[in-house]
Amino acid sequence: MAYTACSPSCAEYSKLKLKPGGPPALSSPEHLAGLPGLSAEQMSRVQDSYIMLYRCTQLLQSTYAAGGCGHLEQPPTAMSWEEDCTQQWIQGAACCCVHLAACHFDKNWNKAWLFATSFPPLQVLGCVCEHDRNSHENIMGKKDASGRYISRLTAESPVKLAESFANIVATLIVQTTQIFPFPKHWNYFQ
Repeated sequence: MAYTACSPSCAEYSKLKLKPGGPPALSSPEHLAGLPGLSAEQMSRVQDSYIMLYRCTQLLQSTYAAGGCGHLEQPPTAMSWEEDCTQQWIQGAACCCVHLAACHFDKNWNKAWLFATSFPPLQVLGCVCEHDRNSHENIMGKKDASGRYISRLTAESPVKLAESFANIVATLIVQTTQIFPFPKHWNYFQ
């Protein structure tokens, strides 16, 4: 495998939940495994979030051990960066941490992403917002007409970021015309 890109949901790791106006926080920097007094359903959400993050870091470490590269993407302020599994990925692969401001990728959001990557050429994407703090749309705690938080829209990478990323990572991917047929005894339609 040449490259593994992981961007697990940071919903339960968002420090925005610790501020007024958003959904209730289920964890904090002091209680990454869940705040005291959570219901079983809430604790399950915290655990599911950790399991997804942990599995992503294991995939990244496996790719790296096999000679490939990869990155973990999360908001720069996410509590997920404080988890041991994330720190092990960063240290074990000697990752570069690349900060990406949304305004450099044609989005007028007060938003940034952070890549912890073992592929140093991605550093050219690094940028910070140089605009006045209030010049971008503040989406924190705001909902759309259906009642969903607008910040969920920022989970999808902007086209300009995706294209720039793909152009850089493409150097790792060797195209092949080799076809791997399914064995004849595999019949999923019975």
